[in-house]
Amino acid sequence: LHHPQPEQVGGHMELTLSSPFDYREAYPYLGIRGTPGQAVEALTHECARKLTGAARPQGVYRVFALDGMALRATTLVFEGEDIKKHLAGCHACLLFAVTLGAAADELIRAAQVDDMAAAVTLDACASRYLEALCDDWCARLRETFSSEGELLTTFLSPGCGDLPMELQSGVLTLLDAGRQAGITATSSQMLLPQKSLTGVIGLHHGGGEGLARGCAHCSFAPRCAYRGKCR
Repeated sequence: LHHPQPEQVGGHMELTLSSPFDYREAYPYLGIRGTPGQAVEALTHECARKLTGAARPQGVYRVFALDGMALRATTLVFEGEDIKKHLAGCHACLLFAVTLGAAADELIRAAQVDDMAAAVTLDACASRYLEALCDDWCARLRETFSSEGELLTTFLSPGCGDLPMELQSGVLTLLDAGRQAGITATSSQMLLPQKSLTGVIGLHHGGGEGLARGCAHCSFAPRCAYRGKCR
């Protein structure tokens, strides 16, 4: 990843976990606190096995220099107070889009036909698996960039806080995500495949921190239906 200009850093990525996916991490997404019954645990374990077997995680990323809240040499300008805080002290940002692939969506849809309990559990496993892959990849990316004197913030996704969901299409276009990873957005800015995620990471030399992740730090937490279920 050693390149002289930010705009030249990027590419396609295959996502893998450095350790096996822990199905129990899906419990909060199911509204479960503590230890569930044996039947629920067995179902979650089986759904996680099927999900991780069907998924084909991949994505794309690209680094852009920042001029304020504008991405240099593009027409994209970030809006919202949360992204300003997230990128405070940053000289560049990394855009990314990742997906579990169409097969993961198809697995969930198939279960919706005759087993809604499995469908809901598969959906929860897919959501956590996607975030676990992102977290793992970001950790490795942080190590790579730190060797070049660059520090990375956490990631902030469109639709989180007051970062507009409408940003999705612009991010996907800049990343050429449709061609490179099969990720597109509908007219309502929902990503396809559905188990996909876009994000913004700030690059700095010690003057930035980025927004902390989690409900305690989200400006939408008081009115969020998913409070306590996300990370």
